Amino acid sequence: DLTLEDEGEDCLLLLSPISLHYLRLTEKHLEEQLKSALLVGLSRRRAVIEASAPLSAYSNILLQLGEDSLGEVQDLYAKVIRPLDKSNDRYLIHFTSVPPGTQEWLGSLPRGKKVV
Repeated sequence: DLTLEDEGEDCLLLLSPISLHYLRLTEKHLEEQLKSALLVGLSRRRAVIEASAPLSAYSNILLQLGEDSLGEVQDLYAKVIRPLDKSNDRYLIHFTSVPPGTQEWLGSLPRGKKVV
């Protein structure tokens, strides 16, 4: 029974969801097809995404944000914690690797009410 500690920080709804793509990682391999998602909620180490395909709890995913100001796609790694609703399109994730510049940018995004 493995669990990720509760970070004690609420995920807040982003005022403008961020489009991204994701791939599932299985034993150090990436799935071949990118799937679309929206980043809808955020805290310092966790996020809420709306995924276009079901995700299993504790699966590892690679998130790809659109091109930054240097024209590069930013890769973030995360672990799915659990689905947030019965429709299984919203998931709570825990970031496992975020580049420093991307972390600053995510921290600057305007947020509203509590999601989780």
